[in-house]
Amino acid sequence: MLKNLIILGILTVITVSAWIGFDVYHNFTTSTISKDTAKTVIPITPTFDQEAISLVQKRQQLPVDLAGGPQAATESARRSTPTPSATSSAQVRPTTTIVSPTATPTVVR
Repeated sequence: MLKNLIILGILTVITVSAWIGFDVYHNFTTSTISKDTAKTVIPITPTFDQEAISLVQKRQQLPVDLAGGPQAATESARRSTPTPSATSSAQVRPTTTIVSPTATPTVVR
């Protein structure tokens, strides 16, 4: 009985060791990045576009009034919203809707 348990234990250790070894080998040999992703991933160049940096530095700063609160934002929105005005060319014309007396409603399930 003890001999059978020792043999079973040795075979279990060999199986588990082989399983772990093959799993480690598989993880080292296969890539987790697909070929499509590898094509699109490119290194970033460490050079800066000096012209773009100078254009950003020359931008005009807009004043921000944070102390005004919501009231100031509403008033500025009111000032910038155009008001509609009526023109003499606008005419209202009635439209007619034709309803068929033989039409029957259909039920879609």
